[in-house]
Amino acid sequence: MNSKWEQARKNQLSILRFTVLLLFLFLAALMGILFGPVRSALIERDLHEFQTRSELVRNAVDSFLYQSSQIAAQIPSRTRIREELIALREGKRSLESYITFARPKLEDAVLSSPEIAGVYRFQPDGFPITGAGLNKEEFPPLDFDPEKTLILSETGVIDDHPVFFIMLPITDPSFGLAGFDLVAISLKALNQTLQMASLATKGLKSVLFSEGEGLTPIANSGFTAYRFTDVEPIIRGVLPKPLNHKSQLHFSLQGVEQRGELYHITNHWYLLVARDEDELLHESIRQSRLFATVIFSLGIIALAFSILALRFLSGRTLAETEELSRLVDERTSEINLLVREVHHRVKNDLNMVQSFLAIRESQSNDPKIKEILHDAQGSILTMSKIYEYLYQAADDYSSVDLPFFARGLLQNLRTGLSGKELQLHTTIDEITCQRQKAIAIGIIINELVTNSLKYAGDENGIVDISLSIKKQEGNRLRIEVTDNGPGFPDSVLQGEKSFGLTMVNALAQQHGGSLSFANSPQPKVIIDIEI
Repeated sequence: MNSKWEQARKNQLSILRFTVLLLFLFLAALMGILFGPVRSALIERDLHEFQTRSELVRNAVDSFLYQSSQIAAQIPSRTRIREELIALREGKRSLESYITFARPKLEDAVLSSPEIAGVYRFQPDGFPITGAGLNKEEFPPLDFDPEKTLILSETGVIDDHPVFFIMLPITDPSFGLAGFDLVAISLKALNQTLQMASLATKGLKSVLFSEGEGLTPIANSGFTAYRFTDVEPIIRGVLPKPLNHKSQLHFSLQGVEQRGELYHITNHWYLLVARDEDELLHESIRQSRLFATVIFSLGIIALAFSILALRFLSGRTLAETEELSRLVDERTSEINLLVREVHHRVKNDLNMVQSFLAIRESQSNDPKIKEILHDAQGSILTMSKIYEYLYQAADDYSSVDLPFFARGLLQNLRTGLSGKELQLHTTIDEITCQRQKAIAIGIIINELVTNSLKYAGDENGIVDISLSIKKQEGNRLRIEVTDNGPGFPDSVLQGEKSFGLTMVNALAQQHGGSLSFANSPQPKVIIDIEI
């Protein structure tokens, strides 16, 4: 029972370890299931936030260009200026008198507006008339469109300040196209706008550039750590793009991964807004790690509580099992004691019956009756030996050790032999069988060996008997008894049997077997039964 108790304890500990392993695997699977979607959602959030900030920069650039166009349009907006220009076109005013009239007006416009760095007026055919703050040598390549205001692709520098140029048509409803104004607008405000955006978002950088014969930077913030030539190959790979088109870029600058948004602002202008990927995804990575840490910590806490609960339940179960095992051991000891007592009493009762039969045998004068009583004593003795064996057994009363049992029977038969010298040879496999089967085998052995003791022997009175009990295939048992007797008479070989052999045959058939005889080279009885 102690071994069963130890095995039960080992089984419970194995179940505990297996349960802990399952909990750990469940925790790992839960982290794997939750971590991926949460991390993706956080990254998507940061990318969306970057796109929103990029749109804000783009809107700031659009707003700057719109306001610059509005400021430039105010210069020729007065009716008197248009009338004088129309008079020049109609020949009612000379060129010199118009320059005398227009130059002060243009100078006032430049002085009154800090955004305007210079202006120059042209006739419809492109002939320059006059201007303020802007020399002919500073003109960019000109592009005249009588129907709309143009932002020229080329930029310039006036008084060490970067500027860009707007070509503005001057029209009158009744006259039509009267001329053009080339207005130089300072880029200082635009640079300040881009710098404020970079300061508001760590790692954000932007560059506004024009596409002409090459890519020319117009305004820059944050990209100062890099040469524009580092960025130019990346941009050229995605140009040209339709107006107002937006492209998403993923590129590397000097080994630093970047995420970018490229906007087509005007016919020739593009805006690139980018941010270091590490800076962009820093918050999402930090939060995803925090989330993983929280989930892992909660899982460890849950795992610890589960282990404690399992240990508590396991300890409680082990204690209950130990108490139950103790009670079972006590009851089993009581039952074993009762069974041993029963077997002892049955053995004594059988011995008493054998004694009565022995007395009757001694009182009888009829040899036939004496023989019958003697044979009955042998059968009763066999059953008595079985119960003696069961009484002496330590633990298991349901099975019998056949070699031990058979040798005990043979020893008892040897003790009852008188007047003859017995040479007994046994070959018995290690076999364990049920009690009822052992009783039948014991009766068979007793009957066959008793017959050999009766009829076997040589002229010197030596009885040579061999008993073989072998286990066969198919869970069968083969019993062979060989002696040095004269052999079986023809009547026995032809099927006639004595009472003892009839009983042996019946027992063999009852246990799915058969009985057979042989006289050559020695008399032999063979019993084949199921075990």
